[in-house]
Amino acid sequence: MLRSIPTKVDFYITNVCNYTCNRCNRFNNYDFKGWQKWSDYEPIYEQWSKLVELRSATIMGGEPLLNPTVVDWVNGLSRIFKVDIQILTNGTRFRHCDGLYESMLHRSAKNGMQNHIGVSLHNWADWPEMQNDIRSFLKGTIAELGKGENSWGSDFYFKDSNGVMI
Repeated sequence: MLRSIPTKVDFYITNVCNYTCNRCNRFNNYDFKGWQKWSDYEPIYEQWSKLVELRSATIMGGEPLLNPTVVDWVNGLSRIFKVDIQILTNGTRFRHCDGLYESMLHRSAKNGMQNHIGVSLHNWADWPEMQNDIRSFLKGTIAELGKGENSWGSDFYFKDSNGVMI
């Protein structure tokens, strides 16, 4: 019998971050090291998927895009739990992550939602470069919506013609 988890579950896959922000709520400003390899955890989550039913999941860290198996995490969790996956990132590593775009094309059979990326902007001075990185990462026609124009509760979002959203 499956038990439903009413809110999303966070998968913390790395302590590594390329920032050392004061008052980091993940304590990455203390220079922790290490990341979790998907293949080490896949059998554990296979078992959990028989016991719980997730509604949504977020992959986070440190900076999850520094984990070399982040795409394996996205694809594996999508497959096992059949939900959409959000990656919560500081937005500095899009161009360094092979296969990331393709992993965002997965759409959950359970709720119809597509995998997506959430960005936590740490410094407004980084915003112009980050917008360029986002536009370079996405493909085709890109819609850009600002505050109040979306239902995600975010200030801005970008969505391309394939439905990939940041």
